[in-house]
Amino acid sequence: LETLLQSDKQDNKQDAMPRPVPIKDAPSLNNIAAIRNDYHIKKALQGTPDDEPDAFRRQGLKFIHWLANGLADGSISFNTNQSFVHFVDKGMLLVTPAAFKQFANGRFSAKNPDCPGVQAQKSFQTLGLISRTHRSHFYQAFNHKKERLFACYLIKESRLHHLIQMATRPANNPNLFILSQDEIYAQQQGNTK
Repeated sequence: LETLLQSDKQDNKQDAMPRPVPIKDAPSLNNIAAIRNDYHIKKALQGTPDDEPDAFRRQGLKFIHWLANGLADGSISFNTNQSFVHFVDKGMLLVTPAAFKQFANGRFSAKNPDCPGVQAQKSFQTLGLISRTHRSHFYQAFNHKKERLFACYLIKESRLHHLIQMATRPANNPNLFILSQDEIYAQQQGNTK
């Protein structure tokens, strides 16, 4: 009888113990920030740029809509020598200031903060689409001869769905590679040692 009571107590203890449940990986702080940022981008892009109450942000949203529509209808070319949009393995490159100058009908003067092209560029930088290193928003594009071609923004592959249909994503430009300002600085430091 005592043995039976002992085994009964052990059975009750086992029932009282928590059962293992699968625990999903908790998102890292970077992932949480990216998810939050992605939510705000989607929310901003759902309406029209004129729905945005902040005039400064409205310029950036108008630029994004112009860019997305131009890529969709073919009025904005890509991956050619004259293009200000190029696709690479990391995402989409946006040549600056050429893209903003085109958006503002040729009006771009870095010395004039009221210039429509400059306002669109500064507003676009705040929307969270572009990749940023701790040094800069800008990347440098090079050809395979290591000749610097242009300064550009990088819109990472994970953010492209805000601008294009991923099923119809254009092929990469095989003639380009990019370096961030951090990578260029590291190379320069390595060459001076």
